[in-house]
Amino acid sequence: MQLSITGHHVEVTPSLRSYVEKKLERIGRHFDQVIDVHCV
Repeated sequence: MQLSITGHHVEVTPSLRSYVEKKLERIGRHFDQVIDVHCV
């Protein structure tokens, strides 16, 4: 799964990126067809 994280008036810090990646792991476990995710 390719993950794209952008911040809208917020800086995307390494800790924030890690948090988002951890939460989105659930999607990969439940849905095999997810290829790309864009998180704002």
